[in-house]
Amino acid sequence: MKKKILLVLLSLFIAGCSSQGNTNNSENSSVKEETVSSDATSDDQSNENESKTAEKKSENEETASESAKEEENPFTEANFGETIELDFAEIQIDSINTEFELNPSDTSGYYSYYEGTDGKQYVYLDGWIKNVWNVIITPSNSVARMVFDDKYTYDAEVLIEIDGTRLLDIYGIDPFDSTRIVITAQVPDELLDQYSTVVVQWGFAENFGSADGDSYYRINGWNDAKYKYQFTSSK
Repeated sequence: MKKKILLVLLSLFIAGCSSQGNTNNSENSSVKEETVSSDATSDDQSNENESKTAEKKSENEETASESAKEEENPFTEANFGETIELDFAEIQIDSINTEFELNPSDTSGYYSYYEGTDGKQYVYLDGWIKNVWNVIITPSNSVARMVFDDKYTYDAEVLIEIDGTRLLDIYGIDPFDSTRIVITAQVPDELLDQYSTVVVQWGFAENFGSADGDSYYRINGWNDAKYKYQFTSSK
């Protein structure tokens, strides 16, 4: 009888040890799974950081490339009243002005104009351009900007006057014709009250991108500008 009792107790003891061992193994397995999961999350974060770093590096390299191209083709300083003579055009910028509304030369009858905006003024270069090439040129196919005190930059439009009564941003000039040209941007009154110097920069491609009498390629940015001029005005 005692032997049977001892055997029963021994069996229970062995079963208890086996159960405890299984529990420990389960806990160890859980810890191991958590460690693997943590390592996987860390790898994902690392890959994401590397991807962001690569993107930022690519953006920095692109910006540096654009700056390098601009330095390779610097701006030519032009004077007011000076005629710029090219193979395809003659250009003269006479003045820089500021107005609340931008009007064509002839306002005696029907005309179109650019309305003003409260708190802003049109700053514009005023001059003329002549087509000396053998097909139509489109001066609005260009890029322009105004930089105030080397701090504040505003994209500008290039407009051509038609019949003295309209200013248009897309219009071709026939061979031997000359017309008024305006380069303009709207600028806040507050800045106009305090700035000291403004630099107006203008860039365009050969023949203003005209390939023949019916088509031209669209200039996409300053890197496409073979000809780059700037006009400086101080108060």
